[in-house]
Amino acid sequence: FVKIAGHGAAATGRLRRETEGLDWLAGRVTAPEVVWSGEAGTRLALVTTALPGLPLSDVGPDQAEEALAEGARALAALHALPPSGCPGDGSVAALLEEGRRMAAAGLVDAGDFDPVHAGWTPERLIADIAANPPPEGARVPTHGDASLPNLVWSPVSGIGFVDVGRLGPADPWRDFALFLRSAGRNHPGIDAIGLLARTLPGWTYDAARDAGFRRLDELA
Repeated sequence: FVKIAGHGAAATGRLRRETEGLDWLAGRVTAPEVVWSGEAGTRLALVTTALPGLPLSDVGPDQAEEALAEGARALAALHALPPSGCPGDGSVAALLEEGRRMAAAGLVDAGDFDPVHAGWTPERLIADIAANPPPEGARVPTHGDASLPNLVWSPVSGIGFVDVGRLGPADPWRDFALFLRSAGRNHPGIDAIGLLARTLPGWTYDAARDAGFRRLDELA
């Protein structure tokens, strides 16, 4: 796969962080390998290997529950890694500050907000999150955009992570919130909350963290 950053500092920074994230993940979890990265003309580019399988969003209904359970276990394995050296910063303060920068640059699409925030401006959402931030626990390595299209599943090789430009230490609910939201959209017949509870020992649903990290993701 070849990725070329769009114009602007935000796009270049995201692709640079993806390269750093793939370098850090190598040998720790399954992810594409960096073949080459550098300047392509005036823009940053990244070439990686491909992963076998299908995104979890595209898995058929007969295999979806098995695949989502593997995705949950893969996220838990990522979260169990020592965070030392993990690039990025997924803390609430860092995500909110990045959201402010994105909004100031006109890069937050309010038209794509979840229905609960329909009609809100980015500025209103930022102020509301700042006044009511989600609770945070221990910071662990997180994917940062753990929606189902970014988890690739093969019945032979298991789960691999793609699009890791938002990798960074954070509360694990940063990943679980987006995994659950995406599962509800792509596989609405599956009780994803129940699946996580059955699959991950000791895991319990946290409504405040779920809602809080979904809100932060509106600004990404």
